Amino acid sequence: MKKIKFCIAVAILLVTACSKEKDGPNPMTMTTKQSNVIFYMTGTGTVTIDWGDKTEKETYPLFGIEYGWDAKHSYNHAYSGTSTHIITITGENITHLFCGYIGLSGLDVSRNPMLIELHCLFNQLTDLDVRKNTKLKLLSASANLIASLDISKNTELEDLRCGGNQLTILDVSRNTELVDLYCNGNPMTSLDVSNNTKLTTLVCDDSGINNLNVRGLTSLTRLVCGKSRNDIPGYLGNSLTSLDVSGCISLSYLCCENNLLSVGALNALFETLHNNMIVGGKDILISNNPGTNECLKSIAENKGWWVTIR
Repeated sequence: MKKIKFCIAVAILLVTACSKEKDGPNPMTMTTKQSNVIFYMTGTGTVTIDWGDKTEKETYPLFGIEYGWDAKHSYNHAYSGTSTHIITITGENITHLFCGYIGLSGLDVSRNPMLIELHCLFNQLTDLDVRKNTKLKLLSASANLIASLDISKNTELEDLRCGGNQLTILDVSRNTELVDLYCNGNPMTSLDVSNNTKLTTLVCDDSGINNLNVRGLTSLTRLVCGKSRNDIPGYLGNSLTSLDVSGCISLSYLCCENNLLSVGALNALFETLHNNMIVGGKDILISNNPGTNECLKSIAENKGWWVTIR
């Protein structure tokens, strides 16, 4: 009986050890074919990098980011050829990671719970799992191929930049700390930010959106919900037939160009504009809507708004 109990105890210890190892804070992996890679990390302690090309692993100290990214935060490597390499990074206290512009086709940060900022923009990522990165305050993943992004667990997120992906749905209802949201250039049809009461900047142009709810966002100062660039082919524009900015008492810049706003819809929008004094003035851009030329711009102008048609 004692022998059986001993074996059971050993088995429990082994299972516990394996579980801890599985759920541990490292490593993270990055997959790329790029011949030269450079990325930046900050944190405390040390970090060990396996470059995935049979060269020796390298161990480096990590530094804080008090004065921004600089050379001491950079890690780089040159490969011979263009075969796929999996970079493995082991470190328990990595807080900031910048790995943009290095042709990543894969990125796994699921075992790095200390991450506060993740910048992985301009890569070739088709998916990104940040559900276990609950300390994230900034996520910059623009210009990838991501079709789905679950940020429901990232309740501390303050800055989200996911423009230029393949997102058809973006649920930010649980991200009540969001201050800046850039989700432009995604093929989504609707966006509800009514729960994001701390939002100051919302850029959601060129996305085909036909339903946008921003009512009551008292902190919102900048809203771009139209096709802001006419000189770049391939932009989707948006498809808004109505827009209500009631309660957006801090708004100072509104671009709703290249939508489907009729004369009546534009006049109704003007009626919802606030008439508060804003340092620096208030601008609304309405070009290339069906009602642009015949709408009553005076409704907005009488509230102190500068109406631009270009």
